[in-house]
Amino acid sequence: RSRAQRKRVLRELAAERDRATQAEQELQQALDAEGERAVEAEGQLQEAITAAQKRARKDLRAHKEEAAAEAGAQQEATLAAEVAACLGATVEAVAQDLAVRRVRRDLATEVDVLTQRLTVAQDLAV
Repeated sequence: RSRAQRKRVLRELAAERDRATQAEQELQQALDAEGERAVEAEGQLQEAITAAQKRARKDLRAHKEEAAAEAGAQQEATLAAEVAACLGATVEAVAQDLAVRRVRRDLATEVDVLTQRLTVAQDLAV
């Protein structure tokens, strides 16, 4: 080959090398940009996950508080019913006790009256 041909081939190879170097640089820049976007997207995803976890914990706490309040209200209602039942039983027992006392008093009065009549009858018989 001639010297001119060799120079031309060398120039073409150099141009090809420059184009390959340029393409490699552009590819590296694109990879760097894509990496930055991926890191940014990963950060945004992590923020979204963290926010979702916070909301989930808050919702869970709220549900636990609601359940505790409902359970507390149910316990209060049960306790109130038990107290009412006890009070009802107490009132009934007191009423029965009063009735028994009234009957005893009436009987004692009747016994007194009968005793007085018996005494009068005995006095008259003498």
